[in-house]
Amino acid sequence: MDQKSIEKIIRLFEQSSVHDLELEVDDFKIKLSKGHLQAPILMQTQSVPQSTSVEVPSLNQEHLWVKAPLVGTYYNAPNPDAIPYVQIGQKVKEGDVLCLIEAMKVMNEIKAHKSGTITEINATSGKMIEFNQRILCIGD
Repeated sequence: MDQKSIEKIIRLFEQSSVHDLELEVDDFKIKLSKGHLQAPILMQTQSVPQSTSVEVPSLNQEHLWVKAPLVGTYYNAPNPDAIPYVQIGQKVKEGDVLCLIEAMKVMNEIKAHKSGTITEINATSGKMIEFNQRILCIGD
């Protein structure tokens, strides 16, 4: 099952009144649950590549909101003991890694699409984020 199909299933699930969904196709299994947090939880049983890059920006005049391209767990650093990729007030260059989103055991690098200064961070490391959620704002 490809990533676009998974994202479509997640969007439909989020818009529905269904609280739990379990889908199994061949050796792929996905389980979604809204629970009390209203955030889907993903599980996968097949092996996947170790790393991939995803870059999805959203423009807002002079600020660039970087939005989550998928549902997953947000990480501000490559490991718990490391320094965060970015902090508020920090200058970044186009192509710099801003954060990681883990989805189905794949770490997805989120990169800056423009140079600027981090003006806002709307996510907490280790917490679930939703598809299209505003993560970071890059100002001029």
